[in-house]
Formats: sequence, C-alpha cells, structure tokens
Amino acid sequence: MSVVAVKWRPIGSHDLDEARTQVDSALAAWQTEWFDTPAIQVQCESLIASHTGFAFPDGTRVHQVGSSLWWSMPASASARLTNLALDLPEDYSIAAANARSAPLLELDRQMMDGLRAALTSVCGRQRDTELDTLSGAEADRSLPLPRGGLHLRVLSRSGVEIVSIVISADLLLMWTPPRMAGERRSDAPPASLTPRSSALAPVRLRLSARLGQAELTVRQLHGLEVGDVIALDRPLDGAIDLVVDQPGQRAHHHIRTGNLGRVGHSLSIQLNTNNNKNVL
Repeated sequence: MSVVAVKWRPIGSHDLDEARTQVDSALAAWQTEWFDTPAIQVQCESLIASHTGFAFPDGTRVHQVGSSLWWSMPASASARLTNLALDLPEDYSIAAANARSAPLLELDRQMMDGLRAALTSVCGRQRDTELDTLSGAEADRSLPLPRGGLHLRVLSRSGVEIVSIVISADLLLMWTPPRMAGERRSDAPPASLTPRSSALAPVRLRLSARLGQAELTVRQLHGLEVGDVIALDRPLDGAIDLVVDQPGQRAHHHIRTGNLGRVGHSLSIQLNTNNNKNVL
C-alpha cells in the first residue's frame, strides 16, 4: 500500500498577513470603482485552531465560496457602503431597508454584486459562480476546518464591521505552501538584479509638443466658426514644451523645451534644454 504525503504546516501570523494581502488585492478594483478614496480596510482578527470551527452571528446570511472560504455581512453593511460611495453620512437611513428609496436600494444591490464577485475571486473561482447561503447556525455546524484557518474582518472608515471572512487552512497552504524536507529557505537577494535604467530603457513613451494654451468662455467656445483665430499664450518665437503623456491621466510630465522647426514636410522640435534626469 502506498501512502501519499500531505503537505502541511501549522498556521501562523504570517498567514494572517498573506490572507490580508490576498483579500486587499481582490477588493482593490471594486473599491476603486465605487469610492474616490479608500472606504474600507482589511483587519487580521485571529487564527482558528484545528477542529474548533467558527460561529458566525445568529441570523446572518453566510456566503460559501467553494470549500475554503465563508463570509457574512451585517444587515446594515450594504447601506453603509452605498452611503460612503455617495458621500452621505455613513449611518444615513440604515435602520430598515423599507426606509431607503428605490434608487438607493438598487445601488445597494449593484455594489453587493461587485463585492460578492470580488470575494469569490479570492478562491480563483469565476465571477459568475453562484454562492451558497446558509444561516449563521447552519454555517457553524458545516464549516470543515480540520486543519484550522483564520478570521478576517473588513471595516468601514469609522471602524464598523462590513464583512466577516473565514478562510480554511487548505486555501492558506495553497498561497504559502510548506517546504519539503531538505528544502532550504534562501533569504538572500538574487545574485544579479537588472539595473532600473536598463529595465526601463526599452519602454516606449509618447511625447507631445505643446504650442500653448488659451482660455475661452463656454459661450465663446460654442460660437467658434471656420476661419476664427485663437491667440495662444506663447509668443511666436517662444519655446515649445515637450511633455511625456501619462496614459489614463490628464497630467503630463514636462521634460524639455525647444524651438519649433521643420524637417522635410514635417514639423520638428529643436531642443534647447537638456534634463535627462527628469525623464523618469
């Protein structure tokens, strides 16, 4: 008879840190989509010993993702998140669902759909996976934690619990597997690191030449016609700014100035400053 060795190690504080990193990463895109500034934070709560289970509060709905992750939310959590997204007071109209307007309830639903998908992705499941729901008491009896696990909490800006998360040791071991016998940990850095300048050298950047700027009122802008002349804020023989465009941002990084010229049938810029250190 052959025996298959099971990779295992005790769960420790470093697993709490890894789990927080994984959940933070999973929630990052969802949080950026809904909030101008961070509205939630992931807090490491506690380790769960083998075979001890975990008791969610009675009456809460517990969502199960695969066989390794469970999470629940207080009844008012979705309303709190919606209020934060709309820059309303966090506790605005959270006493009862029937006290909230239909648009707020619809926004609650959309935010929860995104949060549910984000938490599902922690286990690598597809976004459209349907989650099972259990009552608090049923979940406590059904949590298979023979090797233990850990408990995380997601808190709002004011420190109110938004989500309670339990992760089994099996999923934790997938993130940070134990070392095999004879395997040595190497904390030394790689023998050779690519210099920053060499790593960035092949990167292609888009440059733009800025001729100048002008300010118009909305009335003037709407009244523009073919043949109208707009005076810019630069003299005719003034220096032209050369900037690096930053994708997805309105800001530009100024790197050079130069004089407008011509090469064949194309416009050109003859540089009159040299400032290579500010390119990156």
